[in-house]
Amino acid sequence: MTNAQELASNTAAVFSGGDFPDKYLYSNRPVREEIIEEFGEGQSVYAVITRNAYGSLVLNTARVLFADIDNPKEEAPPNPIKPLLGLLGKFFGSSNLPSELLPDELLGEAPDDVPTRVAEYVRNSPGLGLRLYRTAAGFRCLITSREYDPLSEESKQLLSDISSDPLYVKLCQVQECFRARLTPKFWRCGAQGPTVRFPWANASQEQSMRDWEQVYRRCIEGYATCELLESLGTQEMHPQIAPIVELHDRLCCQAGRPLA
Repeated sequence: MTNAQELASNTAAVFSGGDFPDKYLYSNRPVREEIIEEFGEGQSVYAVITRNAYGSLVLNTARVLFADIDNPKEEAPPNPIKPLLGLLGKFFGSSNLPSELLPDELLGEAPDDVPTRVAEYVRNSPGLGLRLYRTAAGFRCLITSREYDPLSEESKQLLSDISSDPLYVKLCQVQECFRARLTPKFWRCGAQGPTVRFPWANASQEQSMRDWEQVYRRCIEGYATCELLESLGTQEMHPQIAPIVELHDRLCCQAGRPLA
């Protein structure tokens, strides 16, 4: 059996074994999640949709590289004139100074440079094709030009080069696959979280989860998980990746909806 076949079969298998980690997802042991749908058959399973501990659907792929990148939250460095702002505010009769009187470095956070950084990485990587998405808390990359082994140093280096979330990189290694959340996080949609966790202890727990799922589906109807910003690099898509792109975009990207 080739390494690719082993990875494909393991993508489904890891969700049937393992144990709950001490901290959800970021353990050295695979997590157990309910399998919702598999794509492919037998040793040729190439993707699996599971439901994670807080109820969102997650796409797990054996060879299609997804990368999560957190939005940078840069704070302005301490400024020696800041203690004087209160006195100036009293002079103007307000605690909020007119913005035109404040130096630029005190006017909010620096704009994120993730799209610029990713675009530069693609320009310096001949033959690479990448789709860049915005998420509620950052960005998501999907490599479209070729497949990757989630356990390889090459994959690990690529994820590091584009500053992917270190916890996500660790998760890919533990689960032996790449992951992309398909549906919104419940707390961003005004919903309550599930009160039980897979595997169910009994039929009553399973029914409780099914009831929760119905409420969750109604709550997330007005939200999207991500939006496509641009396609970078080569536009020739790997034939095995095209179905994943279609599935991902159909379930994640609903134009005009707030991101959750």
